[in-house]
Amino acid sequence: MADLLSWRLNYPGKDQTIIKVERHNKELDFLISGCKAELPGAQRKLFTRYFPVMHALALRYAKDDMEAEDIVMIGFRKIFARLATYSGAGSFEGWMKRIIINSALTIVDQHKRQVVTAPIEEATLKFKHQIDSAPDVDHLISALKTLPGTLKTPFELYAIEGLTHKEISDTLGISESVSKTRVCRARKNIRATLRVRERVIQL
Repeated sequence: MADLLSWRLNYPGKDQTIIKVERHNKELDFLISGCKAELPGAQRKLFTRYFPVMHALALRYAKDDMEAEDIVMIGFRKIFARLATYSGAGSFEGWMKRIIINSALTIVDQHKRQVVTAPIEEATLKFKHQIDSAPDVDHLISALKTLPGTLKTPFELYAIEGLTHKEISDTLGISESVSKTRVCRARKNIRATLRVRERVIQL
């Protein structure tokens, strides 16, 4: 079994590690093959390479850094256990992200909490093109927080994570049509909330 705790304790930190844009090259294929063979060295390299990305993802759903690390640990154990099911089709990083998101949603459901908002800077950039406007960032984040969990989670997965409706369907256990409907309703609700606040400000 992979010694995730030991690797985390010895992880050099995001300031000392540069994660390059993922490329499906021989190095990555070799690393995946090593992990499928349960080679500790390959598993450690995979963990070190993707920890910053997965930790940042988990932070969007966790109440604090400690819970985010728990999500990543649980997620990586599932990743190593399910590597045999990865066919090589599509993005490997995307495949791992879906496992981390599922792990996060399971924990959030256990705690009966809504998913927290993504970091303000990133949320602003990614939400603008979703609502066709560029409102004040505080108003935008506040509008997002007014959404019920059933609309907020699909919208975040679509607008922030870039998941397709098929991937959202698989992740949340809903149909693609329901995913599209909820994202559309979330976008309309955000626009409506922003319009109301703009009118209040003008009064």
